[in-house]
Amino acid sequence: MALVPQVVAVLNIPVVAAGGIVDGHSGAAAFALGAEGIEMGTAFLVADELPINDKAKQAIIVAGDMATAEVSYANDAPFRMIANNLSDQIKDLEATHLKAEAA
Repeated sequence: MALVPQVVAVLNIPVVAAGGIVDGHSGAAAFALGAEGIEMGTAFLVADELPINDKAKQAIIVAGDMATAEVSYANDAPFRMIANNLSDQIKDLEATHLKAEAA
């Protein structure tokens, strides 16, 4: 959020804010800071309309905002996942192998 007004100030194109926008309050804050639009991802994963397993949805709800790990730097496509044994294994592999080995 802190970067939104700075980006808006230097760009002459519409700015779409993303990251940490989880409800109407944070969406309104992004618009108040100058964003023309917002992008919400994880918040919609638990919507009734999305055909994701209920156990997976519950895991997302219970996890909270600090229970994720960012992985997959090796292939230039990092993403967040719920921190668990698999995310630990991925991070260990990435820390011990060269990026070229992942290609």
